[in-house]
Formats: sequence, structure tokens, C-alpha cells
Amino acid sequence: MRRGEIVSHHRRSGTMAGVHPLGTMAAHLLETHRVKRGRTSRQVPSSVSVGTGEEISDTRDGHRLIWTAMVAKARLNVMLHKADQGEEPDDPTVYTVTNRRYFPGTIALLNSLRLTGHTYPAVVLDAGLEHDQRRLLEPHCQICDLPESAQSSPLLRKPFPYFLQPAGVVLFLDSDMIVTGSLEPFVLRARRGEICAVLDPNDSRWHPDWQTLFELREPLRREPYVNTGFLAFSTLRWPDLIERWWRACQRIPSEGVVPGRKLRGEPADVSGEPLANGDQDAFNAIVMSEVPAGAVTVLSRDIEAFVFQLRSVRIVDEARLRCERCGHPTMILHYNGDPKPWEWRAWARIRDDAYVRLFRRVMVDHEGGLRLPPRSIPAWLAKGPLAWIALRSLETCHRAGHVLLRKLPTRATGRLRHALRRVIRW
Repeated sequence: MRRGEIVSHHRRSGTMAGVHPLGTMAAHLLETHRVKRGRTSRQVPSSVSVGTGEEISDTRDGHRLIWTAMVAKARLNVMLHKADQGEEPDDPTVYTVTNRRYFPGTIALLNSLRLTGHTYPAVVLDAGLEHDQRRLLEPHCQICDLPESAQSSPLLRKPFPYFLQPAGVVLFLDSDMIVTGSLEPFVLRARRGEICAVLDPNDSRWHPDWQTLFELREPLRREPYVNTGFLAFSTLRWPDLIERWWRACQRIPSEGVVPGRKLRGEPADVSGEPLANGDQDAFNAIVMSEVPAGAVTVLSRDIEAFVFQLRSVRIVDEARLRCERCGHPTMILHYNGDPKPWEWRAWARIRDDAYVRLFRRVMVDHEGGLRLPPRSIPAWLAKGPLAWIALRSLETCHRAGHVLLRKLPTRATGRLRHALRRVIRW
């Protein structure tokens, strides 16, 4: 969507595909000056934030207001021109949320970005890190905290860049991902105005109650349901999307969010729960209504491999993390579901798949990157022959277990699976 299309759509429908906030600020400052000159009776607040922390009082000289508005408008025009030329005012920025439990996955994500040649700055939201964990991350990324008034479930904090007002392309990545290829093609698409996402395994999810639950401003359409583990779009092209996403998440009660994953991370049946997937439901509801149809670019399913697909991923070059699936390059390995492979209780879920193998590469064999103490890593993720033996032993047990389950009666199989889940959660 080009600049003219964005502005015209904004004027026509009042939805979020509009002009940049700098343009809004310029118009506001000009209106303030008109009020001071007595040219309109519109009520204007006593001050307006410029975005840098400075506030302009309505008692200041009108010429300064006009000058500030002109500067804001000039900056807007330059940014739009750069976007039309495929450039951005700032480098793309990676955003992720982490806590004490997801800390090992966050390190794997950051190391994988460096190993695949990405130099994008990374911003990590601290949703419950320990002091030592935060100290280890600080030299490698920007760590931020939400104000107390904005605290909520970690499953609802993904749109936290709303508080940072980013300019340019934003890349949302979950902390249980490993990047295995270049993200630059998606950055270029985002600069052209596309919202890049991958289909969720449950790509037909849709609920009519989203219309009222999220107070959507436009009718809800039926469109493919995308996964928010990886997202790429430009705040210059979609200046209100993050804010609208954040406010929609705030309408979800924390107790109403269900992780929605089965033991192996396969799609769970949450069709009757309109808010079960938290921020993901909020995002999909917005892009299925307030964002123009066709603005979301659904990427190839081979781009991202979910946990139940990881065994079909072939590692082409372990040193460079290059992978492929079904003959096509795979850019992201996503270990969705619970528990995570770096947790000891994950022994019943661990398989000899691409994520587990590359996790060892980015965490243990990566020189110069972030490192974890060896004792904090389970045996199957450690380095050396004992780690290989542990991983192969678990793989053998899994295969034998699947053969056994296929031979047992259906009733006994259900009871055995239920007992296994209880052991893992313990």
C-alpha cells in the first residue's frame, strides 16, 4: 500500500491505516495556534507532548508553534519519501518478551540472530527476570520494564513497543525461537507496507464475539488466522497498529488466557474460548476488521517450523544454522508448547529434532555469544558424548513408547497419556 492509498483509506474509513503521528502532532500544533489567534472555538489541551519529553505550553509564542509544526511536517515528508524508496529512518528492531523461565530461550534467540548475520538492535521486555539474568543480557540488548499500571499476564505484553514509540520496521519474535536464515526479505516487504506473518497451525480459528469483546471499529471478516510468534511491519505505514493491539490486549482478563497447546505443541481445541490465545486473538481480530483486506501477507508455511514439524526439518549447514523443510529454506524454528526443551521436566517431550540440535550450537558451541552455566542446561543439551547418549536414549524411548501405544486399547492409551502429562507438569 503506497502513501496515497494509506492517507485516502484513513480519511475514508477512520481506521488505523493513517498518517504518521508526526503529522497528527503538526496538525494539533497548528490548531493550537489558530485557537490562540481566535480563528476557531475548538477546545485544545493546555499542552501537547512532542514525543521527546518536551512539552509546548499554549502560552508560548505562536511562531514557535508554527515552526515546530513545520519541522514535524518536514520530518514526516522525509520519512514517507524514504519509505517510498525502500528505505527506513532507522534500522529494524527486534522485540521479544522474556522472564526467568524463558531466559535460556532468549539467549538462544539473540545468539541465533548474530550467527545468521543480523545486526538489528534487540529490545527485551523484562517480565520477571532474575537479577543475574538481567545483568547477563544487558550488554547485548536493551532491556525495558513496563510501568506498574501496565502490568498484566506475560501472554498479553507482546505489544509493549507501544510505550517506546518505535519508528521503522518492527520484528516481533518469541523467546522460544531460533532464527536460521535471513529476515531481510521480510524487512523489505514491511517497508513497502506489508504486514508479514505465518499461518497458525489452527489457521481457521475465528470467533464472532471478537467484534464486541475488542470493540472493533469495523465489521469482522473471515480471513486466515496467523501466528504472532513472528511478525514484521512498519510503524511508518501502520502507525496505530501497535497501540490498537495493546489496547485490545488490555481488554483480555489474565485468567481468560489459556496456553492452548497440547503436550507436543500441536493445535489444541480452543474454538469455544474466544480469548484463549491472548495477544494472538487480539491481533487477528484487529487485522480481520480494522486493517484493510489484503494488507496481511501470509508467508509460506515452510518459513517457520512449529514444534510438531521440527523432525521434518533438515539441517543443511549447522555452523551457519541453515535449514530446509520439504526442499524449501526454513528461517525460523519455533518450539511452541510446553514444557520447553531447556527445562528438566521436558524429558518426556524431547526428540532429536532440528531445534534441539541447533540449541546446542547457539548456546554451547557459539564462541563470543551469550553463555549459560553448564549446570543450568539439561544433559541432552550439554556438550560432549554424554549429551549425545542422553539424547539418543530419549529418542529410543520415545520410539518404543509410540510402538507400545499403538498396540494398546484406546481406553488404556488415553489413561497412559493423561498420566504422562501429570508427571511432566509435576
